[in-house]
Amino acid sequence: MRPTSSSLRAGRHGKTSLATNMAFHAARLWAKDKADGAHPRRGAPVLMFSLEMAASQLSARILSEQTEIEMRKIRTGRFTDGEWTASCTQRRC
Repeated sequence: MRPTSSSLRAGRHGKTSLATNMAFHAARLWAKDKADGAHPRRGAPVLMFSLEMAASQLSARILSEQTEIEMRKIRTGRFTDGEWTASCTQRRC
C-alpha cells in the first residue's frame, strides 16, 4: 500500500458510517478554517463516492448522523419541527 492510500476492512456494519463521519469532520474543519482565514487549515476538502450507496443515501445518512434524527424519519419526511429546530439550535444551522 502506498503512503497516501488507506484501506478499511470490516464486517457487515460500520464502514460507511465511519467513512462519512471522518469525511464530514475533515470537510467541516477545512470549511471553518477557510472562512476564518486560518493558516494552516485543518481538515481537507472532501470528495466521497460509494459503489454501494447513491449520493442521496449518503447525504441522508450524514444528515441523520449530524442532526440525530432517525434515518427512517428523514427518509419519510416525518420528523417534527421541534426535532429539526432542536437539531439546528445544537449545531447552529
